[in-house]
Order: sequence, then structure tokens, then C-alpha cells
Amino acid sequence: MHIGRRKRHADSGAAIIEFALAFPILLLLMLGIIDFGVNYSARVQTTNATRQASRVGSVGQPGTNSSCTVDPAAPLDAATKQLICLAKGRTGVPASDVRVKVFYMDGLGRYTDDFSDPARLQNKYSIVVCVSTASRSVTGMLSSFFNGKFNHSRAVTKTGATPSWTLVNGQKAFNYIAPGAETPMTRNGVTDSWSWCASDDPSNDH
Repeated sequence: MHIGRRKRHADSGAAIIEFALAFPILLLLMLGIIDFGVNYSARVQTTNATRQASRVGSVGQPGTNSSCTVDPAAPLDAATKQLICLAKGRTGVPASDVRVKVFYMDGLGRYTDDFSDPARLQNKYSIVVCVSTASRSVTGMLSSFFNGKFNHSRAVTKTGATPSWTLVNGQKAFNYIAPGAETPMTRNGVTDSWSWCASDDPSNDH
């Protein structure tokens, strides 16, 4: 009888020791799942936000919100800021952790900011929207893995006929949202860049 009681105590003690050994691993696994889930969701939302901003930008309808936090590399036109704010608002990430760049390519995939060419009437331009969001560890356990890294998304859409137009040579022409970009962010000593956000033919990029 005493032997059976001692055996139960021994089994209970062994179970406690096993749990104590396994708990840190289980906790790390659970926190890792949370962090990976949050960052995967942010990546998907960043992609969706980029595509939506590119689509609305392609028809000259950037929305009306211009009250978001913006860190421009140069002064921005009102419509450009509105498009940037629209993209930021769709990411699900705090605006201070999002950077946006907007520019155009011509029919050959080269950077352009010259919209005087009548060829634009034939939709030979494309708007390019790039969005960068900062990765982060919401649990704090995997900060060294996530912090200082960025999610990048680039979307290209042909410009099209819109309610926003003017007459050029007697024909309707799209009113372009001016190109603009925010200053790349720095997180945990790591500075992002726009090197990944280039034209299809980068020979004319600047």
C-alpha cells in the first residue's frame, strides 16, 4: 500500500518536471504563432492596400482623406497625399509604420513625370504604387526576428478614362496624380530604401 502511494507521488513529481521542461517550448511556440500570424496578416493587408491604391490612382480618384501621418521626402500635392493616406489606411498598420511611393511608367516601362505627350490619351502610362510596412513582434518574444524588417508590396495599373479629365487637343485626357514619395523609415537601426520600388526598365529612374 505504501509502495503504491510512493509510486503515485513519484509519477506526479515526474509529470511536474516534464511540464516544467516542456512549458517554455510550448510558450515560445504559442508566442511565435501569434507573431507570425500578425505579420502574415499585415503582409496580406499591405498587398491589398497597394493594389487598391494603384487601382483608384489609375482612375484619378484618390479619396478625400489627407489627415494621416506623412513623412514626405519632398512637398506633396494634395491628391498625392490623399492617395498615400488611402494606402496607409488600408494596411491595418499604424500610419507611422507605413511608407508609400507613387510614380508613373511610360509604355516602355520607364519612369516618367512628363504627361504632356498626347499618347497618354491612349492609356500608354501606368501608375506604380509601392507600400512598405514595418514588421513587429507584438509579444516581444521574437523582437530580434521581426523588428528591423519590412514588408514590401508593389502594384502597377494602366491609367484609364475617368471622371477626372481635361481636354488635350480636343480629346479627353486623364488628370494625373503627381508622383511623390515618403522618406524610407528606420526601425531598430535598420533603414529601409526604395531600391525595390523601381520601373520595369530602371534606366530612367531617379
